[in-house]
Amino acid sequence: MSSRKITYRFGQSSLTAEESLADIDIHFQPICEVDEEPVIIGFEALGRKTSIIGTQSIAPYIDEIHAMGLRPELELRTLEKACRFLQDCDRMLQTDQANNLYVTVNLHPLTLMQPDLLQEIDKAIASYPAARSRIRFEILEHEFPEGTEDQILENVMTLNESGYRLYLDDYGDHPGQDEDRLETMKPFIHGIKLSGSLWQRSSEGQESLLDYVASPDLSDKVIIVEGIEDDEQLERVKALQDLYGFDRVLGQGWHPSLGASLSHADAILRLQEQTLSVPLKEYN
Repeated sequence: MSSRKITYRFGQSSLTAEESLADIDIHFQPICEVDEEPVIIGFEALGRKTSIIGTQSIAPYIDEIHAMGLRPELELRTLEKACRFLQDCDRMLQTDQANNLYVTVNLHPLTLMQPDLLQEIDKAIASYPAARSRIRFEILEHEFPEGTEDQILENVMTLNESGYRLYLDDYGDHPGQDEDRLETMKPFIHGIKLSGSLWQRSSEGQESLLDYVASPDLSDKVIIVEGIEDDEQLERVKALQDLYGFDRVLGQGWHPSLGASLSHADAILRLQEQTLSVPLKEYN
C-alpha cells in the first residue's frame, strides 16, 4: 500500500491503518437497468467485514472507523480494489461487456475535504489506468465539517472537470438539507441516488420528492432508486421514467432479480452468467 499524503484532521488512533482496516473486504452491489428484466450495468463498491457470524456490512463499525480518522483511507482502498475488480472484468468478460461496466465508490466529506484528493485518486487508479473511465463517485449525504465547504466544492468541481462522473447519494434522507445540497451540486453531478427511505414515505411524500427531482433543470440526471426489496417496489421503479419524464432510471437493492452485494469473484460469475441470457447493449 502506497503512502498517503492525506491529512486526517478529524480523529486519531494508536492503531495503524493496516491494523484497523485489515479485516475489511470490498463487495459489489449491482446497479441495474430495469426497463424489462434487470440487467447489471454497474456496481457500488461496499465495505464488508468478516466475523464469526459471517460477512456483514461495515455499518456497525463505521463510527469507529470515522472516529479514528480512517474514512479517507478506507475509501481510497475501496477505489484501488474497484480498479482491481475492473481489471479482472477486462480479463474474464467479453470486451464489450467489460467496457460498458462501471463501479461507483463512496466519498465522505472527510475525504472530499482533502487538499490532495485528485492526486490521491489518480495515484490509486494508476495501478490499472484502463479503469479510470469506468470509475464513478458517490457524494455521501453527510454534513460538511465546519470550514470545509469551499475545499469540498473545489474538489467536486475538479473531479467533474477531470471527467469523473459524480452522483449525489442517499437523496431523501434529510429533508431541507437534501434540497440545499442538490442546488449546490447540480451543475457537477451526473446522477441522483434516491435513498431507500423513499419507500417509508407516505404516497404524498413520495410524489412530492419525485416531483422535485423531476424538475426541468434536473431532467438530464440519471436517477438510481436504492433499497428495492419487493416486486411492487420494482414495478413502481420501472414506471417512473414514463410517469415523471426522467431521462433514465436505474435500480439497486435486495430484490432477488437485482442482487445483494457480491464478493469480487461472485460478481464476475454473475456477469458471466448474464452474458448467456442477455444480448450485449451499450450502456453509459
